[in-house]
Amino acid sequence: MIQLDKQELLVLIKELQDCESIPQSPELSTPESPTPLMMSTRRRSSSDYGSGREPGTRRFSISSVTDEERHLKESFGAKAIMVAGDRFDDRNLGYACKKGLKPEAPNQDSFLIVKVEELYSIYGVFDGHGKKGHDISNYVKDQLPKVLVAQDCIEADPIKALQNAFSQTQMLIEQATAIGLIDARSSGSTCSVIIHDHGSNVLFVAHVGDSRCVLGIGPSSSWQAGSDEWRARDLTEDHKPSDPAERKRIEEAGGRVVFDGFHNYRVYAKGKRYPGLNMSRAMGDLLGHHHAGISASPVVEGINIKDGGHVAGDTKEKEKETIAAPQSSPQRSSEDPLADDEERIPVLPEDVDMLELGNVGCASHQASVSSHNLSSADRFVLLCSDGIWEFISSQEAVDIVSRYPPERAMEAAETLAATAWQRWMQFSQGTVVDDITVLLVHFLDINTSSVIV
Repeated sequence: MIQLDKQELLVLIKELQDCESIPQSPELSTPESPTPLMMSTRRRSSSDYGSGREPGTRRFSISSVTDEERHLKESFGAKAIMVAGDRFDDRNLGYACKKGLKPEAPNQDSFLIVKVEELYSIYGVFDGHGKKGHDISNYVKDQLPKVLVAQDCIEADPIKALQNAFSQTQMLIEQATAIGLIDARSSGSTCSVIIHDHGSNVLFVAHVGDSRCVLGIGPSSSWQAGSDEWRARDLTEDHKPSDPAERKRIEEAGGRVVFDGFHNYRVYAKGKRYPGLNMSRAMGDLLGHHHAGISASPVVEGINIKDGGHVAGDTKEKEKETIAAPQSSPQRSSEDPLADDEERIPVLPEDVDMLELGNVGCASHQASVSSHNLSSADRFVLLCSDGIWEFISSQEAVDIVSRYPPERAMEAAETLAATAWQRWMQFSQGTVVDDITVLLVHFLDINTSSVIV
């Protein structure tokens, strides 16, 4: 793989950060605020849209930032956000990013909303894991969109642009870890990103991990709150080692899938105690990528959503094949990396030379990508971390959001997050709650029923 020295990497990262940046408005910035996420765009001609304005001249972003309080942030406290760019009517947007009940750790979730007028919007959710997971999710949230919009093919071939962006961001993670800017050896992040092309009204979805994206499909005639006609369609499939195809890929790449004796199958390098992940694909997690088959290179598929064509994809009818977990803890073999140790937290070999990891064969870092043509029945999309999906199904999430009209999107997002929190507290008897992130985007204007672009 390509190796950059520290100075070359710092220059590359600075170029990405400074790429046609739009300064924050004074009322939105503080001396401590990071560079706002406003990026360069490939501009179409204004004739493409029939308006006199130059497309792409107005840009807007909302993104999370790491809480100053870190682990001392109160449980269920909202994560700090940064708003940058021009003013937009954001009534169709809802978001909630809540710290879990984990006193020893900061909120490791991150999220992103970018809107470039008349060109495209980008939505992303990133769920960190591992000791430095908050740093990795924040790093991916900051860098991947900048790498994405720098792709020459972002408008002509968004799928290729997304694949390139995931691969190049993983390379940046490798290099940044090698020189000590971050530590992604045993920490990583999910990454679910959607490009909404405003001209063609198509969603391009790319993801690794289990931060699921779900389409809310409603009655096409009018908004009917709480109607039983609402349907959920999963736009992503959780990347879990319990999936037979994922397990086969991991084992062929030199990794092992082991049941942890509780609820999850986990991925390990053969004969090693790392990485111990309960997902099969992620950004970062360098030891897992190089030695255990953790990857971000699944089969690319294209799915077109048409009027009346949602039934086959409805989650009420969809069944997913997985490996059934044993009903009781299995007998561990002598080859089991956990055989003589009850601790189920993977041990990191501190003497691993990150500069040498680049010389180890590893899978390519491309995301699962699909495209979706929006129809009049497609009302909103949800991007959520697994803090939501652990105890709430896709269909129930859509049902909860459907009770609120689009102009109450923030209230809908808060309600969904609060419902998930209550489920966690009930299940764990108040002992643990994961970080919870909801990103909600409505497509239809409530007054005109036209697609918001």
